[in-house]
Amino acid sequence: MVTYTLTESVTGGGGTHVTITNDPLHDDSYDDGTYDVGTTVILTVTPATGNVFDHWAGADAASITGSGTLIDPYQIIMIKDMVIQAVFVYIEYTLTINGDVRLASTSNNPSQSTYHYGASVIVTVTSLSTDNAQFVKWQDANTDNPRTIIISATPANNVYTVTFKWRKIYVQTFGSAGSGSTGSKIYKECFGTSKPALVDPTDVKTWGGSGKGYNETYGELA
Repeated sequence: MVTYTLTESVTGGGGTHVTITNDPLHDDSYDDGTYDVGTTVILTVTPATGNVFDHWAGADAASITGSGTLIDPYQIIMIKDMVIQAVFVYIEYTLTINGDVRLASTSNNPSQSTYHYGASVIVTVTSLSTDNAQFVKWQDANTDNPRTIIISATPANNVYTVTFKWRKIYVQTFGSAGSGSTGSKIYKECFGTSKPALVDPTDVKTWGGSGKGYNETYGELA
């Protein structure tokens, strides 16, 4: 009986492989990819996490038939020595950082539009106005800043939200000298229900002239 050798390899992506099995209709055994002439060989491609099979290459790629499904598997008929290669590619994942862009910016290192599964990304949150906003935590209660994020193969796990504390400015208004009357009121609250513009603490300190003072507290935005 004439025999031929099937040589297979993989390229691209990472940790991928091809499983080669004989068609159940044939009772031929093989060793090191050697088959009797006319044997139909079933090819099953198995990508690693974060990878996907892209196409066949190699000198005899055109001899492969099928769509790769259970009812229509990839297969090749051994009529000569054959050389094939399975080409895999990485799946690209987007890292999304949510938060109020008016008060903070984020930077990624490395800075890319997409990442591969398992990539390590250092995300730094920078307050645009440290006088009016403070970084508090991420949605999972992590308080690291910068924070190292490992890209997941589940897209929903690559979405993060930043929580801040906003500074609320309160002004204590005093009555006229000798009147004995005092009163207090909120001068302006940063990012309240109506979300007004940021307060400049320097302006607040001089608001109303002499005889009036102010104090500050922090509160989390609901």
